[in-house]
Formats: sequence, structure tokens, C-alpha cells
Amino acid sequence: MTIEYKYEHFLVRAIGLEGVEAKRYVAQVVGMLRALDSLRTGRAVQTFIRAASQWTRVQPYDGRGGPCNAWGGGNNDGGSIFFTPLTFAKAPCASSGAAGNTPMEILMHELVHVVRVISGNWLKGSVTKGDEELIAVMITNILSSELNRCLRGGYGSFPCVNSPIGEYQTSYYKAYLPLIETVHKQNQSLARVLARIDVPFNPIRMYYQRTQPGVW
Repeated sequence: MTIEYKYEHFLVRAIGLEGVEAKRYVAQVVGMLRALDSLRTGRAVQTFIRAASQWTRVQPYDGRGGPCNAWGGGNNDGGSIFFTPLTFAKAPCASSGAAGNTPMEILMHELVHVVRVISGNWLKGSVTKGDEELIAVMITNILSSELNRCLRGGYGSFPCVNSPIGEYQTSYYKAYLPLIETVHKQNQSLARVLARIDVPFNPIRMYYQRTQPGVW
């Protein structure tokens, strides 16, 4: 019998695990969801998910994308996340000095994918799979900034951004303005909440400051 636990709109299921391992998995994931809820970025994303009329399922990673990976959202998986916290807590998947690769940041990345799916905006219009990954990296970087962690410079690897955050945010804003506008247009309720988070890196906040001063 699969051990599972309902937390808010999340159904955490220890599929494929038994006994102590199953209980540990459920406790770890639920603990991380609660920890994210105590942070402004995490709370904004989870509040959006709570408002949906469907459950988001979290279960152990199935290995489909290689050993050091997780999976969330996508047209075929809907509101599902395949994620194993301990994968990113030890070698070879954990590495010091890397960005965006703590278990909490990985889970956040997948939660953003779920938001895009349940809002009906996954790959909507001209948005590509690469764009979806960059949207998840951007919002997770806001969380990383809130945690005083280094920022992830892109998708596909985990390099830390080495330039001063202010300079990086300005150059990022110019380079990825269309992507920021996509989040604003397609997930406006979430974007407005994220824009209120005053942390060193928040290009969504910069967008609202420049385009809609005083409105949000």
C-alpha cells in the first residue's frame, strides 16, 4: 500500500518506496512545501496552486531525464511533480558553489512548471519548451535571491552568476524582456504578487516599476 499525505492542494505519494523510506520521503517533501510557504516567493507560487481546482501530485523521480533531474508539469503530466529531495543533497548531483541546485530550488523550479500547466499557459502561443525552462529559472532565481543564494545563469547547467546582481538584473531585463512580458500577460495574478517581493534580483518587479508605476 502506497504511503501518501495530503497537504493543502498537494498529494505526496511515496510510490515505489516502502516502510521507513516511504515515510521519510513524505516527511521530506511536506517539510519542504511548508518551508517554501514561509518564503514570499514560495508562498506566491503555492497560493496560485491552491486556487486551482485540482490536486498537484508529488512522487519520487522516475529517472526519465537522467540521474540528476526532476520533472514537473508538461502537457502529459499535468499537475504532477516527479522529485526526490535526497538526489540533490549528495554527490554526484549536489555540488558546492553551484546555483539553483539545492533540493528546495529544484522543487521550486518544478512548481513553476505546474503553475504554467494548470493555468493553461504551458507552451501557449509562441512559447517554447526552452522558454518554459527559462521562466522557471527566472522565478526560482527570485527565490534564490530571497535566500541570499547565488543566481543561476541559465538552463542546462548550474553556474553561479559572477557579476554584481544590480548589473546582472539590468542586462537580464534587456535580454529577456519578452519573457518577462509573457509572465505578466499569461500569469498576471502571480506576476503582481511576485512584483511586490523586494529582493536584489527580481526582474518582474523591475518590469512593473518601469511600466506600471503605482498600479500594483
